[in-house]
Amino acid sequence: MFSEMHYPYLLSPRSLDDYLAKGWFRMGQMIFTCHYIFFKGQVYTPVWIRLDLTNYTFRKGLRKLLRKNGSQFSIVTRKARFDAEKEALYQKHRTRFEGYVSGTLKESLLDKHSDNIYDTMETLVYDGDRLVALSFFDLGDESMASIMGLFDPDYHKHSLGFYTMLLEIEFGIRTKRKFYYPGYVVEGYDAFDYKLRIGETDFYDLWSNTWKPYEQLNVEELPAIKLQNKLHEMERLLAQEGLRHQRYNYPLYDRGYMELKLNDFVLSPMIIICFCSHYSYLIEYDLLANKYYLYNYGQISDLSTIIQFTAAEGNIAPNTCLDYLHKKELIACSYNPTDIVRVLIHEVEV
Repeated sequence: MFSEMHYPYLLSPRSLDDYLAKGWFRMGQMIFTCHYIFFKGQVYTPVWIRLDLTNYTFRKGLRKLLRKNGSQFSIVTRKARFDAEKEALYQKHRTRFEGYVSGTLKESLLDKHSDNIYDTMETLVYDGDRLVALSFFDLGDESMASIMGLFDPDYHKHSLGFYTMLLEIEFGIRTKRKFYYPGYVVEGYDAFDYKLRIGETDFYDLWSNTWKPYEQLNVEELPAIKLQNKLHEMERLLAQEGLRHQRYNYPLYDRGYMELKLNDFVLSPMIIICFCSHYSYLIEYDLLANKYYLYNYGQISDLSTIIQFTAAEGNIAPNTCLDYLHKKELIACSYNPTDIVRVLIHEVEV
């Protein structure tokens, strides 16, 4: 599966280690994995990365940043807690976050729960009495995961967001953690590339379920790229036959994993709609089965969620479908896109 969410009531440090080792991450009190993500209306694949701390040493440039900021700022690392000072910094920083952003810091980390099932620590950076940066990270038995970093934009020249990552890594080395998980980077979208500055990271390879050196990443094997290429192949054949069609981004695809849990819900982030005669048809490509599927489809109305999504994302690409879609009838499936086109031609002729 390309998206999966769990909502545990309790989570031991060992269980967190196991989740992180499979390319999972936490959001609020939920823990999840995904391999499709939308930024500015386009589909990408998040590449989950980790740093092996066993024999890790900071390279020269990172040691310099640690020394420089360490001489100017004071640091406190302790169990995470919430207060007005941190909330104020969150509100000042939150405009920098991509996509949906929780209204408060506590909501972001706890959802609507009162208790935290994770062993969460915080690192605070002070300029005198002024809180200028902080980060939250979760502890497992032998691993740790960076969850959130905040900094005062007035101090942007000090690289405090990156600096708190280095402080987290120092904590991991000091407490003999084996792995540090900073979340994901996104090939083709450089907003997260700063995470790669920490050193030689590994990435989680979905197809082999193993961690590999990041330098071995094959961009063409990323799910978003593979899916796009398969749909382009189908579009080319449809155009050759003069069949009217449109490829759509479908950012609501993950609602099928999260809220709706309907077996017939469309679970692909990119689809093709074909307009034949008086009917429309939906084409999905399943990367796990390596097959194209042709369906009759329908819509599920839920305007409130559509409005909420649109407001949260902000930038919606022109060819974006914001209707809940469900598959009514499977008409054809095939490894060969030509077979699907033949069926569509027959549907037009009938």
